Amino acid sequence: MPTYMMHLLRFSLLLGLIPVLTMGFLSYYIAAGDVEQKVLASNTQLLRQNEQQIDDMLKGLERSTLQLANSPLMKQALQENWTPTHFQEIREMSSALSNLQTPVMTSEAYFIHLGNGTVTGLDRFQSLDQFKDRDLIMKYASHDSSLFMDTSSSGIYTTWVQKIPLFPMRTGPKGLIVVKMPKKHMAERLSRASELGSPYIIDAEGRLILGSIPDSWQNELDSAVNTEVLSSLKNSEMKKQTAAHSFRTKVDGGQYNVTYLHSASYGWTHVSVSSIEAITKQTQHIAWITAMVSGIVLVVIIVTAYIWSRRMYKPIHRLLEYSRQTDIEPDQNAQRAGSNELHYIEQSIRRLSSSRTELQAQLSTHTEHMSESLMLMLLSNRIQADEFVKRSSRCDFPKSWQALSVMKIQIDTFHLSKYEEHNLELLLYAINNMVEELISPAYRFAPVILEHAQVTLLIEPPSGAEEAQGEELFYQMAVKLKEQIESYLQLQISIGLSRSFLDLSAAPEAYLESASALRQRMVPDAGRIIRYTPHRTDHSDSRTPYAKLREIEEHILYSLRKREQDQLSLAMDLYLNEITENRAFQPELNILLIKLAMRIIETAQTQELKLQLGGTLSGEKLLSKLTKLNTKEDIRYWFEQQLFLPIIRAMERQAEEQQVRIASRMLEMIHTRFDQDITLESCAAELNYHPFYLSRVFKKDVGMPFSEYLTSYRMSQAKLLLESTSLLVSDIGRRLKYGNTSAFIRTFRKWAGMTPGQYREQYERSTERPKPEPELKRELELKREREPKLEPER
Repeated sequence: MPTYMMHLLRFSLLLGLIPVLTMGFLSYYIAAGDVEQKVLASNTQLLRQNEQQIDDMLKGLERSTLQLANSPLMKQALQENWTPTHFQEIREMSSALSNLQTPVMTSEAYFIHLGNGTVTGLDRFQSLDQFKDRDLIMKYASHDSSLFMDTSSSGIYTTWVQKIPLFPMRTGPKGLIVVKMPKKHMAERLSRASELGSPYIIDAEGRLILGSIPDSWQNELDSAVNTEVLSSLKNSEMKKQTAAHSFRTKVDGGQYNVTYLHSASYGWTHVSVSSIEAITKQTQHIAWITAMVSGIVLVVIIVTAYIWSRRMYKPIHRLLEYSRQTDIEPDQNAQRAGSNELHYIEQSIRRLSSSRTELQAQLSTHTEHMSESLMLMLLSNRIQADEFVKRSSRCDFPKSWQALSVMKIQIDTFHLSKYEEHNLELLLYAINNMVEELISPAYRFAPVILEHAQVTLLIEPPSGAEEAQGEELFYQMAVKLKEQIESYLQLQISIGLSRSFLDLSAAPEAYLESASALRQRMVPDAGRIIRYTPHRTDHSDSRTPYAKLREIEEHILYSLRKREQDQLSLAMDLYLNEITENRAFQPELNILLIKLAMRIIETAQTQELKLQLGGTLSGEKLLSKLTKLNTKEDIRYWFEQQLFLPIIRAMERQAEEQQVRIASRMLEMIHTRFDQDITLESCAAELNYHPFYLSRVFKKDVGMPFSEYLTSYRMSQAKLLLESTSLLVSDIGRRLKYGNTSAFIRTFRKWAGMTPGQYREQYERSTERPKPEPELKRELELKREREPKLEPER
């Protein structure tokens, strides 16, 4: 059987089977529930009836005993001590006990006089000590309640006990009225057990008082039913309620429903146990009837579902066969399986749709590429107008117009924008798409991207219905585009418009006009949408502007050599204002900028600077970069960041290196010529620098003036001579070019804090180095000879 037909048959069967089965199950469930609820309601009513009968019986007995307790005979019996001689009074008491009004027959009734210890019954009068139930009587006398029922002392009787007086004093009761009633006579007043319920009564301890249950599950009731009933009654709130409660339990292997009702009058609980099996037995015939009807309906549904499934599958089968015949690339796996007809049909339709979509996409892409290619060839003058018209017949280009104009959109700057220069291609693509969306195809040819700009050939339709016509219409289109592009892309752009023309052969010249118009946007107050306006150059007065421009260039180079950044910025602003405000410079604007850049690089090379400018300033890249700068701000920023700052930093590094070399050379001269006549002037003469410049450089690099460092170094050498030789102080001073020994001693004392002689003595004491005797003798002789000359030392 085919898969789809099998699915139809299954669906039809489920559609019919689920409602029928659900309806049958719900019918049986609802009917069984109704029967169970009615049985429960009947058991509840039965319990209430039993409660009412037992309460009425006990209340009648209570009234009779109260009347007897309050009778004159009872008062007389309590006041007198009866003996067998009081047979008249005893007979009256026996008669009164036999006349107690009880709905059931009274088995025994007693009056017990606790004071004299006598028992008066229906047919007896004897001493309490000889009474067979004496212990039980004494237990009753000490009971907490004055009026109560005893169901535990005897298995066949229910004993009613009332104390006399009803509210005894602390001394205890004077007498008791005891009435015994057979339980079997009391049970006769209960409703009889049936298959739908077995009623009985239990006391507060869970013991059976009245009623009968099967002996086979007596223990089960004691352990399961009565225990659960008593545990529920422990809840004080449930004891106060008068409503019946029920629960389910398992007794003797069967499920039973237990209904119980608590009687607050005497603390008894009425219980009824119903077999669930007996209850549901009454609903079995409903289940059989429901199953029979459901089976008949199911058979009808199955037959009907099979017939209708075959009829519904016939159109699918015809469509499947047609798909197999017409499918270009049939799915061999699906054909062999033959199991999923709709999937095969779907795949066949998808393949047809995909083929059609691919063909349409290829045709659209080919047409779009051909349109763009033709426009690029037309604007770059690589195709004649007649050939363009002939080859564009397949493109959706306008066939007639009143006027044409070339619009060129160029991004001004990436400075202070969220884009970077490497995003140029993506941004131009986005602008090209916006032109396609914002300008109707009836007003344009295919927009293209040419020379890092977006170019569109605009059309004025031949209808003439527009309020604005000609160049004004083109200008309004440009305004609309500029607002939308700057708002959406948050990018500053400029738009150049050529003069209007009619023949397509003038399109290349119009493109050059739009590019020339964009070059005018650096002129102040030129705006961002520029129409091309031809201008003439007055060659007769061309020397004066160029001479002024040459003067500004020299000022720029001078400020650069002097590293005066403020003057350099002012001169650059003046230069840019000059070349942008003078229309004579517009055609050669890029040439002037390249010339200035080359002169700046030449100046840096004459300074023998080691510039790390990378490839930015290499020939083709420099030319390409400068031609892409569109605004004065970009030009100024580029010159400052790419030329001025690197050159100034290189000059500063060169100056610092030169100063370090000069200071190192001067230190070397001091270290090698400290024992010669060396001065700042002699160093300047040897190094070919002014003494003032050398003094400033030395102090900046070393941290102290030249003379101070020279004196410090000579004193350090004097210390070495004092420590390592036995030369006289005067000889050391002469060696260090001090003509006067006193001057040397003063300088040494100022530098070391002591005289040379004191320093030598201190050093000798610290080292404790013994000297050779000849050398020591020679020193003493020389000292005596020089003593008159060393008076300042003292």
